[in-house]
Amino acid sequence: MQLHHETEPEQPSGTAAAPPSRFTAEELNEVLNSAIVRHDQALSEAQSTATVQDAIKIAAELNIPEEHVEAAARELQARKEKRARMRNLGRQRRGEFVSIAISVATSLLFFEDLSVHSQYLFITLASGLLVVTGLRWLRTRQ
Repeated sequence: MQLHHETEPEQPSGTAAAPPSRFTAEELNEVLNSAIVRHDQALSEAQSTATVQDAIKIAAELNIPEEHVEAAARELQARKEKRARMRNLGRQRRGEFVSIAISVATSLLFFEDLSVHSQYLFITLASGLLVVTGLRWLRTRQ
């Protein structure tokens, strides 16, 4: 007696198995949800990489002059550059504030060695300096 075993045809390695031709309702829902997510990701990636030329083409379809699109793009670029400059300035001023605060805290170690007049002068100058740098830093955050 001979046993005969039928094997399924082997797929070349590296290729995905063909999807089944029938799905349960749950599987169908899962497949469609996954496809929607992939489609949304592809659309958001495509939309996030638009150029000024893409905007000009779209605007032309809406009868918007090219120079208006270019002016708006320049304004947008200027706003982005200003925000970047303000972030850098804020970092610098925050660094100034922290440096002064550390200097004042370190100086307080020797505070009791000062005369009363010098203590008042130190407190006045240190608090004034901290307030000024703090206000400068806060102004960059607006």
